[in-house]
Amino acid sequence: MIRSVIGVIAAFAGMVLMLQDAPRVLFDFQHADEFVPAEDVAVTEAKCTNWNIGIFDHCKVAFESQDGQHSGRLDDWRFGRAPTGLVQLMQWQGDPTVLTTDISLAGVNNRLIFVVTVLLGGLLFAVALAKKVMSRVRSY
Repeated sequence: MIRSVIGVIAAFAGMVLMLQDAPRVLFDFQHADEFVPAEDVAVTEAKCTNWNIGIFDHCKVAFESQDGQHSGRLDDWRFGRAPTGLVQLMQWQGDPTVLTTDISLAGVNNRLIFVVTVLLGGLLFAVALAKKVMSRVRSY
């Protein structure tokens, strides 16, 4: 019973996380060739962590504008090992306030596949759970 509850919570948390990340991943995928190195914004912290022996990774990048008025954080989940080396912020030519990183763009295909996989896995889990609940309801 406890395992089921933990599984449900993990599945829905993963789906919510990916639904929040999906628009940025899709935007990066569609406009990858329209980004240029960012000006007036600097990386303040960057950390990438491998999960499950490098099957997938998570990168967190914090940034701040030189005047200190604009700051934020970017999170990327993707299949594959975590990238190494320096991280460079990139801005979209169409709107300089839209930021991403060079490693986000380099791994955009793996990011997109990861988001789709988690969302489909969560959807399949929800369908299986609903089917199980409905079979128990019918048996009463």
